[in-house]
Amino acid sequence: MARDEIGPHRRPSAGRGDDRQRRPARRCDGGEAIAIFARILGSFVGDIVLATGTFDGVYLVSPLLGALRPALTDDRFRAAMIGKGRLKKALEPVAVGYAEGRSPRLRGMAAALAARSAASGEPVAPARGLTRAARTVRFPA
Repeated sequence: MARDEIGPHRRPSAGRGDDRQRRPARRCDGGEAIAIFARILGSFVGDIVLATGTFDGVYLVSPLLGALRPALTDDRFRAAMIGKGRLKKALEPVAVGYAEGRSPRLRGMAAALAARSAASGEPVAPARGLTRAARTVRFPA
């Protein structure tokens, strides 16, 4: 038995009915790569909105947003996000926000924790003996 016929990784030999031809690899410039990324991200955001039901809006949080923002605010991102066939009408009103700055994820978590603390009435206090940067948080049961 020839090496190319062994196991599940069998490679078709020439002349065995494999009439597909390989397309040559295509190079793209930086702008085109960012546009492709924006379309993929838009499609992913649309899928996540549909899967989680977050029709009130979505915030994109990343340190890369400053560089990618022009590509994410053009029509290709939005078209890929809402291009879900019959569900297009449900996705059209979904707002997309962009959070930039220093540690936006930590600020968002801090705001959510403060809201949770205010709702429960139990203050969130730092553990004793720790510096301001290293605090533990108690969550209500």
